[in-house]
Amino acid sequence: MTEPQSFLSKEIEDWFEKNHKNALPQRVWTMLRQHGRTPGKNCRTCRYLERQHYHRKTFYKCTKFRITRGEQTDWRLKWPACGLFVEITEKRPTIQEE
Repeated sequence: MTEPQSFLSKEIEDWFEKNHKNALPQRVWTMLRQHGRTPGKNCRTCRYLERQHYHRKTFYKCTKFRITRGEQTDWRLKWPACGLFVEITEKRPTIQEE
């Protein structure tokens, strides 16, 4: 029986093998599969990461992925940046919700 063909690029597969202990959720792998990875960068400094405040808590959402009020679309600053990464050059906007 042959091994199934991977849809991930060699770079992403190598990165996963090196960092396999830090499992990432499916939504991150979706972004990496579709757009590739920006080596040496994480989501913390990406222009598309949006900060939202709700009930005295801060949540981060990627504006290039679908956004809901649920935790399934929460994003982490430490996650690896995808190929859509654009370095932030100004202060990150905050969206206030009650």
